[in-house]
Amino acid sequence: MKSYISIFILATSLFAISASCKTKKAAQKTTVKKTEQAQSVPPTAAAARKDIKNNQVKYYSFGIAAPKPQFVAAMQSSYKISVISLGCPVNDGIMGYNSVVDSFMKAKYHKSVGDVQKESMY
Repeated sequence: MKSYISIFILATSLFAISASCKTKKAAQKTTVKKTEQAQSVPPTAAAARKDIKNNQVKYYSFGIAAPKPQFVAAMQSSYKISVISLGCPVNDGIMGYNSVVDSFMKAKYHKSVGDVQKESMY
């Protein structure tokens, strides 16, 4: 009888782990990963203005933690802005690009990128 219980517990645990991995993979798919453009061309404020004009707006996320899937989804679906996660590195070009995008968001949607991040936390 004990072996049946052990097998049941083991099978249940494996099922739960498998479901958890599938959920994590689905969440990772909504998080935009590094793109070839982001790796080859450092973003600048001038690039942001050009991207806004061409309706190809991006927001560059950086830091140890990846952006939350809810934030990525909100930026894409509500504002048509792609989120590109760069990991830890940051430079003045990225800060300039993001500053222009933040100003664009405030002017067009009356919300900053920070506002969308806060809304995505809950």
